[in-house]
Amino acid sequence: MPVLRPSGSDFTSFVKAAAQYVPAGGGGKVSKSGGVSVALPGLGAVVRTLQVGALASPTTSAVVINGVTPPPAGGGGPPPPTGIPTTVPELQLWLDGADPAGTGTAPSNGATVSMWMDKSGRNNHGTSYGDPTFTTSAFNSKPGISLNGSTQRFLGSITNTGTTVSVFAIVSMNSGGQWGRICSLATTTSADGGVSSLYFIPLIRSFINQAIQSGRYQGSGNVNTAQVAVTYNTPFQATSVVDGTTNTLYLNGSSAASASCTGNFGYTAYGIGAAPAFPAEWLQGYISEIIIYNASLTTTQRQKIEGYLAWKWGLESTLPGGHPYKTAAPT
Repeated sequence: MPVLRPSGSDFTSFVKAAAQYVPAGGGGKVSKSGGVSVALPGLGAVVRTLQVGALASPTTSAVVINGVTPPPAGGGGPPPPTGIPTTVPELQLWLDGADPAGTGTAPSNGATVSMWMDKSGRNNHGTSYGDPTFTTSAFNSKPGISLNGSTQRFLGSITNTGTTVSVFAIVSMNSGGQWGRICSLATTTSADGGVSSLYFIPLIRSFINQAIQSGRYQGSGNVNTAQVAVTYNTPFQATSVVDGTTNTLYLNGSSAASASCTGNFGYTAYGIGAAPAFPAEWLQGYISEIIIYNASLTTTQRQKIEGYLAWKWGLESTLPGGHPYKTAAPT
């Protein structure tokens, strides 16, 4: 624990606060002056709120003197570490709308995003068509990639020869993009940037009745659909997990629908923001992050990524009660 050397009036506050310190495992004492004793997670400390004002976020280990306002429960805390997607195995694609250039420096508002850089380390970068643009305030005062619903999309390479895959997306769409395709996986990329022999594995898209459709498989002999309603102009987190027999769709961390699936899903390309072969089914709105794994993630792994995305994009309040990251971001 760092040594604090305050002076003057701060020193008095410091001494009073330090007097309330209780070693980890010890019990707190009620303040004689009427202050409320508050436990500080991680240090075993107890401080009086009348003397020190407020505590920092529960995820920190510092006592803040002189009235720093604590974040509200379940929101407003520190964002998760930036590298969390790389801590889960089989990461194949990571498109971060806060850092589309992959440099750590955001573009200027309204700048064209000619290439959406893959941060997975596999160089599966997305080439843009129709000049999608970067916006500093897509939703929740956070950045994203703006798609116009008629000409703008991204295409890139990605490889999977197995039967499992997990896809995560942070999206906000409006009524102009009635068929808005979020993410499609397919077999080949043609010379004009289109994709042929579509498999749609897994297909996560907004549907004309304001739904996400997941689990449509072409080429395997089975075509199955699962839908769940979403709201226009409202950001949401969509997750699709294919385990080889079932495609399960999660909306904002809650299981929402499922569909059976069979076959070997050998794909080599992806499309973001439109059906890559036609092109058609354009998305109008914002995409802030896409993450793809060539694996059926475990519940623990899936919830870790959901927690990372929710806290990063200000959607933690949409996670269901009982979610391990409802009140604090993953570390």
